[in-house]
Amino acid sequence: MQEITTIVVYPLLCAALYYLGAWATITAPIHTRFPGWLRSFVECAACSGFWYGGLAAILIGRLLGLPFIGLDGVHWATPVIVGVCSIFWTPILGARLLWGMVQVSKAIDVLQEEAPELPPLPAPNNPGPGRVLPLRPPTDTSEPS
Repeated sequence: MQEITTIVVYPLLCAALYYLGAWATITAPIHTRFPGWLRSFVECAACSGFWYGGLAAILIGRLLGLPFIGLDGVHWATPVIVGVCSIFWTPILGARLLWGMVQVSKAIDVLQEEAPELPPLPAPNNPGPGRVLPLRPPTDTSEPS
């Protein structure tokens, strides 16, 4: 069962790292300042995928001892094998991730275009900002019995 988990964890982690390193808005202050050669390397899913896979295998595989395709997590070849596999799965999953983001943004645009315009809210019946209404005791107009 643990072997199946690592076959899922490594590809998803590599795709997430690729997205964060090359396309995410939250990391834009960092990756927009890369020089041209580094930017083209980071935007290449296969190139950066190898390094993301190897890094993930070193950090996760060795620290947690997670096996990968029959290799023990602490074996010297595990990061290399994960890196080579990442050359193939990072472009596929990265493209799928980016495609999904584009579809979500298109759906949001369609929903905003189709949304009916709301009628204006009625003006509030208050004396204005910062004014306090004086409290008056309730008036009782009925006769006591």
